[in-house]
Amino acid sequence: KIHISKKWGFTKFNVDEFEDMVAEKWLIPDGCGIKYIPNDGPLDKRQVLHS
Repeated sequence: KIHISKKWGFTKFNVDEFEDMVAEKWLIPDGCGIKYIPNDGPLDKRQVLHS
């Protein structure tokens, strides 16, 4: 039996929201995975990741 997932690859994000989150730079590529950039935390670290 084959299970078809609603997730993007091996991430915890749904397919429909994944592409939107990448476009809005909430997710950035990191090698063979992704990095989630939260809306809280030190500003200097977020600005470095978004540039």
